[in-house]
Order: sequence, then structure tokens, then C-alpha cells
Amino acid sequence: MIKQISCAILLCITSLTMAQSDFVKGSVITLNGDTLYGEVNLRSNIKNSESCIFRDTNTTHTYLPNDIKAYTASTDKYYISKTVKLNADSANFFLEVLVQGDASLYYLKHSGDDLFFIDQEGRLTLLSNKETIIEKDDGTKYSKESKQYIGALLYTFRDAPKLTSQIKNTEFYYKSLVNITNKYNQFKNPNTQNYSKTTKNKVYLETGAGYTGITYNINSLDTDLSLGSATVGVDFVFKPLKAHYVWDVTLGLYAVKYKGDSKIEYNSYSDDSYHLVSIDYTAIKTPIKVRYSLPMKKFQPFINAGIINSIALNNNSTLVNHRSEYTQNEKDASISKYQLFYTFGAGLKWHTQNKNYFNLSANYEIKSQSLVSVSELDYGKINNLVFTISYCFKL
Repeated sequence: MIKQISCAILLCITSLTMAQSDFVKGSVITLNGDTLYGEVNLRSNIKNSESCIFRDTNTTHTYLPNDIKAYTASTDKYYISKTVKLNADSANFFLEVLVQGDASLYYLKHSGDDLFFIDQEGRLTLLSNKETIIEKDDGTKYSKESKQYIGALLYTFRDAPKLTSQIKNTEFYYKSLVNITNKYNQFKNPNTQNYSKTTKNKVYLETGAGYTGITYNINSLDTDLSLGSATVGVDFVFKPLKAHYVWDVTLGLYAVKYKGDSKIEYNSYSDDSYHLVSIDYTAIKTPIKVRYSLPMKKFQPFINAGIINSIALNNNSTLVNHRSEYTQNEKDASISKYQLFYTFGAGLKWHTQNKNYFNLSANYEIKSQSLVSVSELDYGKINNLVFTISYCFKL
């Protein structure tokens, strides 16, 4: 029943996700230079580069790159219309502005590739680092990066010789390219404050506590033990620089106590035959999850999925076989130190006025079958249903 409920919740929220529009405060700069204020539908990087969906109090407009000069969405998305040459063809796109100044840096997500452009005095240059496969005479192959972007930056920034060594060590990566472009603009005009998108990683901390309902299946006895335990822990929430803000990655650290016992009767030897099963150990869990939050304001539903690395500590579990009132046999009750779980869940964020939020969540955890089971207790299945409430603030 738990599985069916969890799947229904996941299917329902996924359907809402597919239909959800994310209109945030934004503006459009027309071809005449006028600025229109309203809301912009903030979508994926690819869709944002192809069109701008803008609405004011009366109507909704869809603008193509030929229709407007630029647009903004939220406080950290700024797009400008440019004609770029890809392969042998030229096309118009909305390029995301990463840096604007004497030298400007733009970003475009196209056909699955991350493309960067450097713009100086109206000359738009593609920065690339294509990988080529080279085959030796003996038939072995290896890959080699073109490093074209290094040469392009050296030429574009040739009037700043002090940056030469730093340019040569610049990586073909979002943050690194933004930093070197900012250094060049600072060299050219030290007293000018240029636009630059932040490259600081956004990290949040969620501190939480809750309850874990545990179903512990023992295959050899064909029975389930129902356990319950409090759980406490923290989640570090990382928001990737280039990802849409509704996506984040969480890395957690939680502790939960597996403790419970049961008397299981059977008639193999006598009417008094039974097993005494006692589960008693502490698990330290490190969940790693990807989370998608619906683009809503005050109350924000979300779904997540991932894996959990679990370490079993202080195992005092026992499995005793009583054949009669006078005989008993204690079996091996060891448990693997390491256990792997798969998890998915859903929840709701409640944003407060200071931009922090409360988090209510329910997660279903399924233990992966061990490759090497060390005992009868270890061979069984473990299913957890975890309810937590947490409070999140930015570090």
C-alpha cells in the first residue's frame, strides 16, 4: 500500500510539473529602446535562448530574437539578442549575458553543448574547446582538446599583457571564463562597475527531525517486522550555477535507530517452537538527492530522488531459534556495515518573509539487495517511510 501511495504522489506532482509555468518579474527592451515591465516565463536555458514569453496586466506576448533587443527575468537572468554563426549557418538567439563591459561574455545552450562568446567592440568570437580523437600508427586512440578559446582570449585581451599567464591557465568553464573577463574589464577601467553574473555557489542548510516507519523483512522466516524510530539530521542544499533555479542537489547526514523485536511461532518441531528476533543497531545515512521544486512563490511543492549510503553501527541484533522449552539455538545475526538504499519522495516548502523556508517531506526508501549477505537478518528487505520537518537558511 505504501508503494502505491508513493507512486501516486510522484505521478501527480510530475504531471503538475509538466504543466507549470514560471512567470517571474522581468522586463523587455524593445527595438526602439523602450523598457516594458511585467513578468517573463523563466524556462530552460535552451528555451530561454529561442524566445521570450512576456506578459503585462492585459496580454501575453511571445518575442523572438528579431523582435526585441533584450529581456531580463528575475534578478539574475539577462538575455541579449545576437546573430551568431554556428558551423556554416548564422542564426539569431537570445544569449545570456554573463559579463558586460569593455569585453562582454555570453552563454548559449545549443544542441546539448555549452557555447561561450566573447564580444569586444562589436566583434563576436566563439570560444570553443572541441575534443578530437587522434589515432596513432599502432592503432591506439586518444582524445585531445583544441584549446581554441585560449588563443581567442589571448588575442582579444592582447592589450592587457599582465593577464597573459592567467589566460593560459583559464579553464573552459563558466566560472573561470567569467572571472578572467572581469579581470580584463577591471584592468581597462578600474573605476567602472560592470554587470557580472555572480559565480558564487549558493549553499543552504536544512536542519530537520522526523519519524521513520520501518518494515524489516526476513526472507528465511517469511515475515515482516514493523519498527518505528525518530530521525535527526541535516541536508546541505547546493544550487548549480547554470541550472534553472528550481533544481538543486542535496547532501545529507542523518541518524536513525533500528530497534524492535518479535516472537514468531512455527510448528516444524513442536507446538512450542518459535523464533525470537531482535533488531538493534544504529544507522548513519548520507542521502544524495536531486530535487525539483515547482516554480511557485509562498508554498512550493517538490519531488526528489536519489541514493542513500547507510553505515550500520553498534549491532546488537539477535535471532534465536527455540525448538522447545528446553532447547534453543542462537543463529548468526550480523548485519552488513554498508547498505545502499534507493529513495524518492515529495514535499512542500513554506517560504518565510526572510527568504528562509520550512520543509515538510515524505520519502520512501528501498534497500538494495546485498551482493554478499552475511546472515539471515542481512538477507532480507528493508523499506522505510520517512516523514521529516526541517528549517532551511542560507549559509
